[in-house]
Amino acid sequence: MNLIQLFEQRSGSGDPPGLRIKNDADTFETLSWNDFRQQVLQTAAAFHHLGVRPGDRVAQVSANRLEWLVCDLAIYVCQAIHR
Repeated sequence: MNLIQLFEQRSGSGDPPGLRIKNDADTFETLSWNDFRQQVLQTAAAFHHLGVRPGDRVAQVSANRLEWLVCDLAIYVCQAIHR
């Protein structure tokens, strides 16, 4: 099983809590697997709209935050190469 298959399996198992994210107020928020999946797919669609295609190399510079993880998985969904 690869990363995308694992992600799809978890997000397809109802709507259980998936991630706990520390916000700017130093409190934690819970994001369900389905909400996380939706963010990843919307970001992948945006990348595709911007011209990212399978095999393209995509660089990412970001702090350690939820958006980094969303973009990272969206790059894999696009079948691009994360650099």
